[in-house]
Amino acid sequence: MIMSNLMDLSIIIPHKNSQNLLQRCLDSIPESDNIEIIIIDDNSSNVNKEIFPGVNRKDTKVIFSETDITAGGARNIGLDHVSNKWMIFADADDFFLKDAFVVFEKTLVNQEIDIYYFRVSSVFSDTLERATRDKGVNTLVDHFLTDEAKLRLKHIVPWGKVFSSEFVRRNSIRFDEVPASNDIMFGVKTGFLAKKITVIQQEVYCVTMNRGSISNTLTAQNNRSRYIVMLKYNEYLRKNQYNSFQNSIRPFIFNSLKFGFIDFFESLKLMFYYKDSFFYNFHPFRSAKTFLNIKMNREKNSKYIIK
Repeated sequence: MIMSNLMDLSIIIPHKNSQNLLQRCLDSIPESDNIEIIIIDDNSSNVNKEIFPGVNRKDTKVIFSETDITAGGARNIGLDHVSNKWMIFADADDFFLKDAFVVFEKTLVNQEIDIYYFRVSSVFSDTLERATRDKGVNTLVDHFLTDEAKLRLKHIVPWGKVFSSEFVRRNSIRFDEVPASNDIMFGVKTGFLAKKITVIQQEVYCVTMNRGSISNTLTAQNNRSRYIVMLKYNEYLRKNQYNSFQNSIRPFIFNSLKFGFIDFFESLKLMFYYKDSFFYNFHPFRSAKTFLNIKMNREKNSKYIIK
């Protein structure tokens, strides 16, 4: 596939212990002089660097870390190596859809755009059956014309977007190097600071549900990490007069009870430190409905969740 010079892309892929899935992701990306792939391996086990996915591929950089650096740290290393006009983030266990790069070639034409938002799809990684991780972001994309602020501030995952590399560099936006939720502050800062954004109503990326991924692993460390990041996210929104876009911190506090009284007490201390509210947006009936929906989804996807 021959790509035009307009589609000058760098694709950043953090990786840890999923070489087969990484290869699937790479297979979904066409080889082109205008596409640069940057793979950052986060100290994976049993790595043979001579046959690691991407090492013998044209226009592909594979960077191996000998220490644990987190997905956020891996993405930051990727940011330091970007050399093209546009950048995309992909997770190693996800993949691009068949016509994604044809869509990119046709749409990445406005040099003034800071962020392009696209629709995505979702499947279970092992069976490729339909999953639901796309619903939230697609709803935000679909409502762009009527609620642009919500798209900017609530679409916080890095995938499903194309960023202007110069925009990210100019604003010194980085990922948090934390165990979980490394992308939330990057997402809200890029959305808030972007001068011009646009939406393309075509699916380009497939986000998968995979057993053992960070997003599906509930531990004391991951819950605390997600909680602190959410406190910082809410604080950032309040600072910029977007109070109504805050998220409830109640789920993280309730989760802390699973890990003992000390963890729960520390969670309350953090709430007061960040001046957040346990009862923000609390509506008994709506909260009960949300709780039931979360419980049903967790039961449906239980084999993909590690506790």
